[in-house]
Amino acid sequence: MLALRSAPVGSVRVRAAFTLIELLVVLAIVGILVGLLLSAVQAARESGRRSSCQNNLRQLALAMHLHHDAQGRFPFASQWGTTFHSAFTSALPYLEQSNLHQRFDLTQSVFHGTNNQLIKETLPGFLCPTMDLPRPVPHPKAPYEGAPASYAVCVGSQNPWRGPRNGAFVFSSDQFATTLGRIQDGTSNTILLGEMDYGLQNYFFAGTDKLRGGVVQWGIGYPGFSIATTAGVFNAQALVSGFDEFHTFRSDHPNGVNMAFADAAVRMLSPDIDAAVLDALATRNGREAVTASP
Repeated sequence: MLALRSAPVGSVRVRAAFTLIELLVVLAIVGILVGLLLSAVQAARESGRRSSCQNNLRQLALAMHLHHDAQGRFPFASQWGTTFHSAFTSALPYLEQSNLHQRFDLTQSVFHGTNNQLIKETLPGFLCPTMDLPRPVPHPKAPYEGAPASYAVCVGSQNPWRGPRNGAFVFSSDQFATTLGRIQDGTSNTILLGEMDYGLQNYFFAGTDKLRGGVVQWGIGYPGFSIATTAGVFNAQALVSGFDEFHTFRSDHPNGVNMAFADAAVRMLSPDIDAAVLDALATRNGREAVTASP
């Protein structure tokens, strides 16, 4: 027979358990690990979005080169003073958008009839996956509203309204079109196009407190829409020096602004890049001794 043992008189059975302090320490460690994991996941996602954005820029740069091969020049940044079609409108056939391009009436204003509807078509290749849209685009209260975009061609280092346009792109009203031969600073040291976002936190619809943020659109050949410079504060998220930041390159990426150069290479430039170096990279024939390193 099995004998049953009873606990000695006066003894106490102790159950193993966490103390309150041990429990708090464990919860703190778990919280730290979860925070590190979320940070790593967010970093991985941003890395993927950054790569996607850079691929968009590379495809746009290659399309500009294909246009150059076919037409003997880069497209105009704008059919200035006539139809205001953008460089991107001209590049559509080289972005596998020939059907869309054929539907445009290039003899009419980009705001005219069917053209005004076509520029409202959203094209994924023109959108950076990191870019935030703080408002609907198109917007019924905003004039000249087409589909949103994240990229703009570079017309140089000076105010694009006044010129001269000293970048890789020029307006149709300028004295000549840009060719690779006119990029005398070297294609690897000359910005072709780059990012612009809707992040201007003090740019509102006129007479309201409704945030407009920006007007970047692929179809309209206006500064701030599809045309950019380095005239203002680089990567500013607000209007700082007058209105120059409206048409200055900027991005929603946390570490800089993606740029495509005239050799079709894509690099991210640091927000801390020296302003003089950035201006030198934005020009095609300043003959400055600079490199594209951020």
